[in-house]
Amino acid sequence: MQKIDFTVLMPVYNTKAAELKEAAFSVHKSKQNIKQEYNVLLIDDGSTNEDTLQALKELELIDGFRVHYKKENGGTSSALNKGHELAGTEWVAIMGSSDISFPNRFKLQIEHLVKNPDIDVLGTQLFSFKESDPKRKPIYTTSHAYERTLIDSPYGWLTNHGTAMYKLSSVNEVGGYTLQGRYQDVDLWKRMALAGKKIRTLNTVTYAWRKAGI
Repeated sequence: MQKIDFTVLMPVYNTKAAELKEAAFSVHKSKQNIKQEYNVLLIDDGSTNEDTLQALKELELIDGFRVHYKKENGGTSSALNKGHELAGTEWVAIMGSSDISFPNRFKLQIEHLVKNPDIDVLGTQLFSFKESDPKRKPIYTTSHAYERTLIDSPYGWLTNHGTAMYKLSSVNEVGGYTLQGRYQDVDLWKRMALAGKKIRTLNTVTYAWRKAGI
Protein backbone atom coordinates (compact mmCIF):
# COMPACT_ATOMS: atom_id res chain seq x y z
CA MET A 1 0.00 0.00 0.00
CA GLN A 2 1.28 3.46 -0.88
CA LYS A 3 2.13 5.53 2.17
CA ILE A 4 1.26 9.08 3.16
CA ASP A 5 3.41 10.57 5.91
CA PHE A 6 1.27 11.84 8.76
CA THR A 7 1.37 12.81 12.43
CA VAL A 8 -1.43 12.16 14.91
CA LEU A 9 -2.15 15.36 16.83
CA MET A 10 -3.77 15.14 20.27
CA PRO A 11 -4.36 18.26 22.42
CA VAL A 12 -4.46 17.47 26.14
CA TYR A 13 -5.72 19.47 29.11
CA ASN A 14 -6.27 17.80 32.49
CA THR A 15 -7.64 14.64 30.86
CA LYS A 16 -8.23 11.71 33.21
CA ALA A 17 -5.13 9.53 33.11
CA ALA A 18 -6.89 6.26 32.22
CA GLU A 19 -8.86 7.90 29.42
CA LEU A 20 -5.77 9.66 28.10
CA LYS A 21 -3.78 6.44 27.93
CA GLU A 22 -6.60 4.56 26.21
CA ALA A 23 -7.02 7.35 23.66
CA ALA A 24 -3.28 7.57 22.98
CA PHE A 25 -2.79 3.83 22.57
CA SER A 26 -5.82 3.54 20.30
CA VAL A 27 -3.94 5.59 17.68
CA HIS A 28 -0.47 4.20 18.40
CA LYS A 29 1.21 2.36 15.53
CA SER A 30 1.07 -0.89 17.54
CA LYS A 31 -2.74 -0.80 17.63
CA GLN A 32 -3.62 0.45 14.15
CA ASN A 33 -3.87 -1.91 11.17
CA ILE A 34 -1.85 0.38 8.91
CA LYS A 35 1.70 -0.84 8.31
CA GLN A 36 3.86 2.27 8.41
CA GLU A 37 5.77 4.41 10.84
CA TYR A 38 4.21 7.57 12.29
CA ASN A 39 4.21 9.51 15.56
CA VAL A 40 1.51 10.54 17.99
CA LEU A 41 2.19 14.13 19.07
CA LEU A 42 0.51 15.07 22.34
CA ILE A 43 0.33 18.81 23.05
CA ASP A 44 -0.19 19.43 26.75
CA ASP A 45 -2.00 22.75 27.07
CA GLY A 46 -0.74 23.72 30.52
CA SER A 47 -2.32 20.87 32.49
CA THR A 48 -2.29 21.20 36.29
CA ASN A 49 -3.64 17.73 37.12
CA GLU A 50 -0.79 15.60 38.47
CA ASP A 51 -2.29 12.33 37.19
CA THR A 52 -2.51 13.80 33.68
CA LEU A 53 1.10 14.97 33.80
CA GLN A 54 2.29 11.60 35.13
CA ALA A 55 0.46 9.80 32.31
CA LEU A 56 2.13 12.08 29.76
CA LYS A 57 5.55 11.38 31.26
CA GLU A 58 4.92 7.64 30.97
CA LEU A 59 3.75 7.94 27.35
CA GLU A 60 6.78 10.06 26.52
CA LEU A 61 9.05 7.10 27.25
CA ILE A 62 7.35 4.89 24.63
CA ASP A 63 8.50 4.82 21.02
CA GLY A 64 5.95 6.46 18.76
CA PHE A 65 4.79 9.09 21.26
CA ARG A 66 6.06 12.68 21.41
CA VAL A 67 4.95 15.15 24.08
CA HIS A 68 5.21 18.94 24.00
CA TYR A 69 4.38 20.89 27.15
CA LYS A 70 2.94 24.39 26.85
CA LYS A 71 3.63 26.49 29.92
CA GLU A 72 0.19 28.09 30.00
CA ASN A 73 -3.29 27.00 29.03
CA GLY A 74 -4.20 28.73 25.79
CA GLY A 75 -7.20 26.72 24.66
CA THR A 76 -7.68 23.98 22.10
CA SER A 77 -7.01 26.18 19.06
CA SER A 78 -3.69 27.31 20.53
CA ALA A 79 -2.66 23.71 21.23
CA LEU A 80 -3.64 22.53 17.75
CA ASN A 81 -1.76 25.37 16.06
CA LYS A 82 1.34 24.58 18.13
CA GLY A 83 0.98 20.98 16.97
CA HIS A 84 0.94 22.20 13.38
CA GLU A 85 4.29 23.90 13.97
CA LEU A 86 5.83 20.74 15.41
CA ALA A 87 4.26 18.01 13.28
CA GLY A 88 6.86 17.91 10.53
CA THR A 89 4.58 16.06 8.10
CA GLU A 90 2.26 17.17 5.30
CA TRP A 91 -0.71 15.34 6.81
CA VAL A 92 -2.17 15.55 10.32
CA ALA A 93 -4.72 13.24 11.92
CA ILE A 94 -6.75 14.69 14.80
CA MET A 95 -7.49 12.67 17.94
CA GLY A 96 -9.44 13.62 21.07
CA SER A 97 -7.63 12.98 24.35
CA SER A 98 -10.44 10.92 25.90
CA ASP A 99 -11.89 9.26 22.79
CA ILE A 100 -11.15 5.98 21.02
CA SER A 101 -10.11 5.33 17.43
CA PHE A 102 -10.78 1.89 15.98
CA PRO A 103 -7.89 -0.18 14.54
CA ASN A 104 -9.04 0.28 10.92
CA ARG A 105 -9.21 4.08 11.01
CA PHE A 106 -5.90 5.13 9.45
CA LYS A 107 -5.76 2.24 6.99
CA LEU A 108 -9.14 3.25 5.54
CA GLN A 109 -8.24 6.93 5.41
CA ILE A 110 -4.81 6.48 3.82
CA GLU A 111 -6.15 4.06 1.22
CA HIS A 112 -8.83 6.57 0.24
CA LEU A 113 -6.46 9.53 0.16
CA VAL A 114 -4.00 7.68 -2.07
CA LYS A 115 -6.81 7.07 -4.57
CA ASN A 116 -8.17 10.63 -4.19
CA PRO A 117 -5.17 12.98 -3.84
CA ASP A 118 -7.30 16.09 -4.41
CA ILE A 119 -9.01 15.74 -1.01
CA ASP A 120 -7.90 18.21 1.67
CA VAL A 121 -9.81 16.85 4.68
CA LEU A 122 -11.06 13.29 5.19
CA GLY A 123 -13.15 12.28 8.18
CA THR A 124 -15.23 9.25 9.07
CA GLN A 125 -18.46 8.58 10.92
CA LEU A 126 -18.43 8.31 14.72
CA PHE A 127 -20.66 7.32 17.59
CA SER A 128 -20.90 8.90 21.03
CA PHE A 129 -21.26 7.10 24.35
CA LYS A 130 -21.84 8.10 27.96
CA GLU A 131 -18.72 8.43 30.08
CA SER A 132 -20.58 6.59 32.84
CA ASP A 133 -21.46 3.59 30.64
CA PRO A 134 -18.85 0.79 30.92
CA LYS A 135 -20.46 -1.03 27.97
CA ARG A 136 -20.13 2.09 25.80
CA LYS A 137 -23.48 1.71 24.13
CA PRO A 138 -23.80 4.23 21.28
CA ILE A 139 -26.21 7.04 22.09
CA TYR A 140 -25.78 8.81 18.76
CA THR A 141 -24.18 7.87 15.45
CA THR A 142 -23.39 10.40 12.73
CA SER A 143 -24.56 9.95 9.15
CA HIS A 144 -22.71 12.57 7.14
CA ALA A 145 -22.95 12.35 3.38
CA TYR A 146 -19.62 11.69 1.65
CA GLU A 147 -19.71 15.29 0.43
CA ARG A 148 -21.45 17.61 2.90
CA THR A 149 -21.61 21.24 1.83
CA LEU A 150 -22.41 24.60 3.41
CA ILE A 151 -25.88 24.28 1.91
CA ASP A 152 -26.37 21.19 4.09
CA SER A 153 -24.73 22.77 7.13
CA PRO A 154 -24.36 26.57 6.83
CA TYR A 155 -22.49 26.85 10.14
CA GLY A 156 -19.80 24.40 8.97
CA TRP A 157 -20.29 20.92 10.46
CA LEU A 158 -18.91 19.30 7.31
CA THR A 159 -17.13 16.35 8.92
CA ASN A 160 -16.34 15.04 12.42
CA HIS A 161 -13.33 16.80 13.90
CA GLY A 162 -11.91 13.98 16.00
CA THR A 163 -11.90 11.68 12.97
CA ALA A 164 -10.33 14.15 10.56
CA MET A 165 -7.12 13.66 8.63
CA TYR A 166 -6.12 16.81 6.78
CA LYS A 167 -3.48 18.30 4.54
CA LEU A 168 -1.62 20.74 6.74
CA SER A 169 -0.71 23.10 3.90
CA SER A 170 -4.41 23.47 3.05
CA VAL A 171 -5.26 24.25 6.67
CA ASN A 172 -2.44 26.78 6.92
CA GLU A 173 -3.62 28.50 3.74
CA VAL A 174 -6.79 29.59 5.55
CA GLY A 175 -4.99 30.58 8.76
CA GLY A 176 -5.28 27.41 10.86
CA TYR A 177 -7.51 27.43 13.94
CA THR A 178 -8.62 30.95 14.80
CA LEU A 179 -11.75 30.58 16.97
CA GLN A 180 -11.21 30.33 20.72
CA GLY A 181 -13.45 28.10 22.80
CA ARG A 182 -15.89 25.67 21.24
CA TYR A 183 -16.67 25.21 17.54
CA GLN A 184 -13.13 25.92 16.35
CA ASP A 185 -13.49 22.93 14.04
CA VAL A 186 -16.67 24.01 12.25
CA ASP A 187 -15.19 27.48 11.86
CA LEU A 188 -12.13 25.94 10.18
CA TRP A 189 -14.20 23.68 7.91
CA LYS A 190 -16.34 26.63 6.85
CA ARG A 191 -13.33 28.75 5.93
CA MET A 192 -11.79 25.84 4.05
CA ALA A 193 -15.01 25.17 2.13
CA LEU A 194 -15.29 28.83 1.18
CA ALA A 195 -11.69 28.65 -0.08
CA GLY A 196 -12.59 25.73 -2.35
CA LYS A 197 -10.97 22.97 -0.29
CA LYS A 198 -12.41 19.47 -0.56
CA ILE A 199 -13.83 17.99 2.66
CA ARG A 200 -15.14 14.44 2.57
CA THR A 201 -16.41 11.83 5.05
CA LEU A 202 -16.16 8.06 4.73
CA ASN A 203 -19.32 6.11 5.48
CA THR A 204 -17.67 3.96 8.15
CA VAL A 205 -17.64 4.41 11.92
CA THR A 206 -14.03 4.41 13.10
CA TYR A 207 -14.26 6.55 16.23
CA ALA A 208 -16.01 6.56 19.61
CA TRP A 209 -16.59 9.96 21.21
CA ARG A 210 -16.74 9.89 25.00
CA LYS A 211 -19.40 12.29 26.28
CA ALA A 212 -18.10 13.65 29.57
CA GLY A 213 -20.34 14.34 32.54
CA ILE A 214 -23.14 11.93 31.64
